[in-house]
Amino acid sequence: MDKLLKYTLIEKIMSTDNEQVLSQIRDLLFKDEEDFWYSLDDETKTSIKRGVNDYEQGKVRPHNVVMEQLKAKYKK
Repeated sequence: MDKLLKYTLIEKIMSTDNEQVLSQIRDLLFKDEEDFWYSLDDETKTSIKRGVNDYEQGKVRPHNVVMEQLKAKYKK
């Protein structure tokens, strides 16, 4: 493959904002290195996105705080 073709492809990739085209190129180039995300079902992806959103909004508590609260609540 000649260098001109490679540079032309790079130029086209850099100039596009078409997410579908970029996604297809990524899939083609990395088909043997597939990201685990693409193997997840929609329910799992939605759950992960919800967790990330909760984290970004500060709706989470550290593990040790939760454990202390549970110990205090259920201590006999």
